Amino acid sequence: MRGHAAYGVEGSDAPLRAQRAEWRLLHHNLFTGDITRPFTLRPSSPAGPAAPPVACDIISAWEVMQHIADADLPGLFAKLHTHLKPDGPFVGSIALGRRTTR
Repeated sequence: MRGHAAYGVEGSDAPLRAQRAEWRLLHHNLFTGDITRPFTLRPSSPAGPAAPPVACDIISAWEVMQHIADADLPGLFAKLHTHLKPDGPFVGSIALGRRTTR
């Protein structure tokens, strides 16, 4: 709404089905998916799949990392690196409770 592009990948389709949070406003840039599997975020453009990947100023992951299996972390961090500008920070948090993985 302020001219910034924002993208989100949610592991569950519950927020989409409930139209929670920003799904009603930003539905073209919010996706349901598994961030441990291959994906590429691309801006909507006439170039379509040939458009370069989205390069983010910042990437955040709140209470996400504790759900990722150790074996999937290198691929996830490589994907984050693909979508993060060279000087951009990655920020996140973890829940300190019991770890759950898929």
